[in-house]
Amino acid sequence: MSKFFRKLAISVLSATILLIPNSALAAVQTNTVETDEMSIQAYLIENYGYEFVENYNLSLEMVSELYDLFPTNRMGEVIYPAYFGGLYIDDNGELVILQLDDNETITDFEEALIQAAEFSYAELVAVMDFLDGTLQNSLWTERLLSLANTWALDIVNNRVVVGLVDYSPAEIERFQQTILNSRMITFEQSDIVDSGVPFEQQWFFGVNVPNPPTSPRPAPVGTTIRTGDRIFGYRPGVGYIGGLSAGYRALNSMGQLGFVTVAHALEGGFRIGDIVTNYNGTRLGVIQRAQLPGVDASFVVLDPGVSITSRTNLAAGGNYNGVVGQRIRTYGATSGASRTGTILTERMSAVMSVGLFNPNGTVIITDAIRATGLGQAGDSGGVVYTIDAAGNVTGTAGIHLGIVVYSIISRADAINSTFNLRLVQGGEPSPPPPPSAPVPPVPGVPPVPGVPPIPGVPGVPPVPGVPPIPGR
Repeated sequence: MSKFFRKLAISVLSATILLIPNSALAAVQTNTVETDEMSIQAYLIENYGYEFVENYNLSLEMVSELYDLFPTNRMGEVIYPAYFGGLYIDDNGELVILQLDDNETITDFEEALIQAAEFSYAELVAVMDFLDGTLQNSLWTERLLSLANTWALDIVNNRVVVGLVDYSPAEIERFQQTILNSRMITFEQSDIVDSGVPFEQQWFFGVNVPNPPTSPRPAPVGTTIRTGDRIFGYRPGVGYIGGLSAGYRALNSMGQLGFVTVAHALEGGFRIGDIVTNYNGTRLGVIQRAQLPGVDASFVVLDPGVSITSRTNLAAGGNYNGVVGQRIRTYGATSGASRTGTILTERMSAVMSVGLFNPNGTVIITDAIRATGLGQAGDSGGVVYTIDAAGNVTGTAGIHLGIVVYSIISRADAINSTFNLRLVQGGEPSPPPPPSAPVPPVPGVPPVPGVPPIPGVPGVPPVPGVPPIPGR
């Protein structure tokens, strides 16, 4: 499924930062629950049946083959045919392909179900692009957000669904007159509402100690973390600003190894130069890139001597999957690997008005997926990946952001495009630690200018009873 490169843009707020007393950092251990691939398959069979499992794997194969047939532009983005209305995997695990013109029959996919569509996938994407584009203009943003706080690409019903803050015929008409009037848009009552509960009580737990903690300790050579481990953000002069999870591994344009996590944190979100530590306060790296509002993501460049390993053997490391009906798994520091979900929406937007991260009161997060069944507080930033019916990893979906009625995931393709990153496959080794210190000179022998110290002689065993010569 190498053609799953889709540029999507979405806006959603979802924050699950873990706040923990600074004195308790050392006591917080990483959840290291491992994935039992057979248990995933058993879970899918038990909950969906053998027929679903068989259909699901066949559907994934057909999706891969179908996207191989579509042309791409010079950026590697798929050019969707005018007759293509999208695709999804239904509740029986069968692939459904939407098609506009019966004369443009998609051949060689007899096992797939063909569903009539009124609008092309490209047309629906254009509507989403327009709505997301209004967020770039303050006047249009004010107009839009006064009416709606969600908009989503509804593949199954071949529409874009706009969630209104106050659903009524009058508000629908106002949206059509001031924003966009299109038959491709349907309306509903938004499921993101003001609950009246303070935001901190909804999404945070623990105690935030006001006294700044001591500075993080430098990492000794050989320090290793794993994707999904507990990490903490630290800002000099402020202290720890939240507990998160490490996401997927990536390389920046300079070839530096690091990992992706979320940007949302206290004190307005991560900033370039903020420090990231592990659970006992050992420094791991520094924030090099961060975006909020936006994709809600940060890229952490690891310090010399620090490495990161993957919990999965991600053979298909370049895949960015996002098919409605696809099953996904996550590694988060709180929930471990115990959660399996389903993609509900491959592209959506939602805006929540809170002042925690943005003094103006509105947080906008772009490029996300809506899904079921993932995440708890503290899982923000944890890696999310797609799986086949046997539980094998087929691609990296992105990072977990949080839960607002449903789970929200920031897409890996959008993050990598924004930060110019390249996803690291699970089997690739981390870079070696920095070289050790040079061999000290022989005591009593002054160094000769321009002549390096004599290195030890390899392969010569020590003589019993004779102490080794220093420097050899």
